[in-house]
Amino acid sequence: MSGVVLRPLTVLRYSGGKRWFIGHAKYLVEAAIERGAPRPARLLEPFAGGATVGLTLLNSDLVDRLILCELDPRVATFWKTVLTDSRFADRVERFRCTRKNVLDVCKHPDRDPAFWTLVKNRTSFGGNLTGGLMRNISSRWNGAKLATTFRQIFALSGRIKFVEGDALTLLRKYADDSNAAAFVDPPYVQAGKVLYRHWQLDHAALFDVLASWKGFWLLTYDHAPEIDTLVSKHQFAYRYLGMQANLHGRKKETMVWSRHLPHCVTEPVYLVPAKVRDRLLEQVRQWEIANPEKPRLAGRRIPENAWLGD
Repeated sequence: MSGVVLRPLTVLRYSGGKRWFIGHAKYLVEAAIERGAPRPARLLEPFAGGATVGLTLLNSDLVDRLILCELDPRVATFWKTVLTDSRFADRVERFRCTRKNVLDVCKHPDRDPAFWTLVKNRTSFGGNLTGGLMRNISSRWNGAKLATTFRQIFALSGRIKFVEGDALTLLRKYADDSNAAAFVDPPYVQAGKVLYRHWQLDHAALFDVLASWKGFWLLTYDHAPEIDTLVSKHQFAYRYLGMQANLHGRKKETMVWSRHLPHCVTEPVYLVPAKVRDRLLEQVRQWEIANPEKPRLAGRRIPENAWLGD
C-alpha cells in the first residue's frame, strides 16, 4: 500500500459518523487500484452528512474529484456555504462558544442557516439538529481547528460538486461510469428515525442500484437482519466491523463492497492515532529489549499500515 498519511477533515459530528472508517476506506481504494480498477475520476458520497470519508480521500489525493449529495435542506445549505464562502472560516474562528452565544444563534435559524447548522451540530447531544444542548456547551467546539479545516475544504472546492437531492437518483446517474466510485453511508436502519430528519429509504432499491454499478463502491450499515438478507440475496462480500459508540460502548457495523474487491479485506486495518501508536511502539520496543528470547511483537500488534490520525 502507498503509505499515504490521512488527516481526517471533520467538521460535523454524527452518531453514525465515519471518522473511524477512514483507514478502511483508504485500504479498499488502494486495493481496488492494485487489482486493476481505474483510479476514481470521481467519488460519490450520496448521503453526505459530514462527508468525512470523501473529503479526507480527496485531500489525500486518492481520488480526483468528489460529488456530495444531501437531502436535508439544513445540511445542504451548510455545504453550499462552506464550498462557496471563503469568509465562513473567519466567522467560525471568531465565535465564542458560550451558552449565551449558542442560544442566541439557535433562536434564529434563518438568520445564518449554515452557521446555525454548524453551531447546533457541534453543541447538541450526538450532533442531532433537533436535540438538546450539551451541558458542557463548548466541549466539541475548537474554533481555531474548525476554521483551519474549513479553509482546507474551501481550497478543495474546485474539485467538489455539491448536489441537493436524492441519493438513489445520483447513484443511478453514474451507474454506467466505470471511472466513478462511491462511498455509500445511508441512514441507520434501526436508529435512523431518531437520528435523521430524512431517515426513510428503500434499502432494497439501493442494493439493486449498487448491483448494477460499473465502478467500485463501499457501503456501510448498522448491523440489521434486513441488511444481512439483502447482502445474501446479492451475494456481496461483507465484513462485520466493531466501532466505538459514544454512549453505548462498542457496537457492530456491516461493511459491504463491490465485486471488484473480492479478497481485499483479509488484512486488518488498525485505526490508531499517531501519538498513541508511537507510544505503543516504544513500549513494544522496550519489552523486546527486556525479553530477547520472546517472539517479536511490533509487526503484528501495531503494523506500519496503521492509520495515522490526529
